[in-house]
Amino acid sequence: MMATTLSPIPDLLHADCLVCYGKGRISRWISWGLRLRYWWRALRFKRTPSHVAFIVQYDNAPMVFESTTLSGLEDAISDTARVGVQAHEFGEWLRHYPGAVELWRLRTPQRESGEQAMTDYTIERHHDQTDYDAAQAIGSGLSVIRNTENDDALFCSEYYAFAMRKGGSIGTHINCSEVTPLDVTLWPCLKHLVNLK
Repeated sequence: MMATTLSPIPDLLHADCLVCYGKGRISRWISWGLRLRYWWRALRFKRTPSHVAFIVQYDNAPMVFESTTLSGLEDAISDTARVGVQAHEFGEWLRHYPGAVELWRLRTPQRESGEQAMTDYTIERHHDQTDYDAAQAIGSGLSVIRNTENDDALFCSEYYAFAMRKGGSIGTHINCSEVTPLDVTLWPCLKHLVNLK
């Protein structure tokens, strides 16, 4: 049997989204819960994402930023283990992510001022060691709870949504604290580019 080869990884660009399909128990619960809650949206896809991370330039290199409780990697900027907002070198992050990963890209790049605003926000949340927002992560997937928008703590897609709003790619009509990984894949500003693993 021939081994399957992956497509070459394209150059990573600012605001690229890493849409993830984790294999662990918690990731499977997230995917299952989102598929059940938003079944009419999920019909478009064979599988439902459990996590998102995104790319921002840091020290002239593309860095993966995410908010999670599940990463076993040390933060690449602080060299410490973290829960919540963290940054990782892309190659190391991709090697260690336990599941499938897709690369999604902006259809229209942000303006220079938008890129800077998104970068500043992303780095500021990292510098502040923003914690993981477990309560609102759960609330975003439930119909009985409506999250009040705030970024005191951030779950994965909430972090990306706030950053994308700062960059001008999504509007203020979107409640960033309600955005799920599935919602991100439905944004018209993004397109699927390639499966990374």
